[in-house]
Amino acid sequence: MRHYHLPLDWLHYDITSTYFEGAYNESELIKFGYSRDHRPDSKQLNIGLTTLGHGLPLAFQVLVGNTADATTPRQNMEAVRQLLAETQSTNLTLVHDRGMATAETLLWYTRHQQRFISPVTADCDLQAVIDAVPASELLAEPLAYQPQRAGDVGTPSYYGVWRDYTLAHDGQSAHLHLLVIQSAGKAHLDAEKRQTLLERLLKRLAAIQGQLNQRKYQRYAYTLEQIHLAQRGNAAQELVDVGLQGADGQLVLTYRLNAEKLARAAQRDGRYPILTNCWDLSAAEVLRRFKEQDQIEKRFWVLKGPLQVHPLWLHKDERLVGLVLVLMIALLLYCLLEYLARQAQRQLTGRALLEAFAAYTVVLLRFSDGSQLWTFPELTKIQADLLAAIDLPAPQATLMLV
Repeated sequence: MRHYHLPLDWLHYDITSTYFEGAYNESELIKFGYSRDHRPDSKQLNIGLTTLGHGLPLAFQVLVGNTADATTPRQNMEAVRQLLAETQSTNLTLVHDRGMATAETLLWYTRHQQRFISPVTADCDLQAVIDAVPASELLAEPLAYQPQRAGDVGTPSYYGVWRDYTLAHDGQSAHLHLLVIQSAGKAHLDAEKRQTLLERLLKRLAAIQGQLNQRKYQRYAYTLEQIHLAQRGNAAQELVDVGLQGADGQLVLTYRLNAEKLARAAQRDGRYPILTNCWDLSAAEVLRRFKEQDQIEKRFWVLKGPLQVHPLWLHKDERLVGLVLVLMIALLLYCLLEYLARQAQRQLTGRALLEAFAAYTVVLLRFSDGSQLWTFPELTKIQADLLAAIDLPAPQATLMLV
């Protein structure tokens, strides 16, 4: 931070998991937990990572494998503030995902003058505020942010309006700024998902209706159980009114779409809330800063990317922590290279930088008389350009092999 004068005004925090093969019965770190690797059959440990605005790793912590995301933000922020105490940085703004945004945590931020931006899961009260925003008002407030994948840059992808919101929990409250976002891409996905779930539910109900009053479906209790099974886990079940009447052998099943509920669900398509206590930021700035959260996801992808190494069997927790430390040092160097290249107006990823030098090979020749000769290949144009741009010396000045 000191050497490269890195900005400390924006921080991003997230957690990932990494799974391990083996029993690890004696480990205090390796436990079964929510697997982000889609490996619920394997034990894991969690890694919490805080990055700066450019995705540069600032701090990390190794967490027990069954640690819940929502239990970590306050402890992490206290540790980060202690780490940065001597920098006198008082205007830090933290960004994280909604899985960490409990009411207790957001109120704690406010009490401790900690600036934050976070999406939240809407409860009934918050959902009512979101639903009360007219579509016409939202569509009248386009935001400048455009995702990189957006095809037609002339069509806004996001809209947003402000509302004041009082967050209350356990006798405490805080007056916050609520940004109601309308995402065109999310609206399309929400509508598609709802249609898929509706079709699945209606198809199953039609099948039950086709077997009504035959064999097991002559019994009211059995038929009702099958209806409940069709509804279970289907988020579209509230949109279909279902009725089962009659005695055994004379059952009548009716179902229809509830137009009012369907219209209300369609109005919610693409909407989500972002809460902040940063009253000085515009809606476009809040959205842009939140979207930068994907940088930390990309760092996790690099951290957990495929490595061509032999499997390691780590018996002790100390060695598990040591392995994470080595990986984090490697990630830091990777990110610093990328940062320096972009500061020099070279828009290259860390992976592209490493690939540019992957074929560079230094050869040491040893002769029978004991003499030796180092051979350094000539730098390619792109290699020479990158070394000059990043202000690094030629390999001959730095490379030492023993």
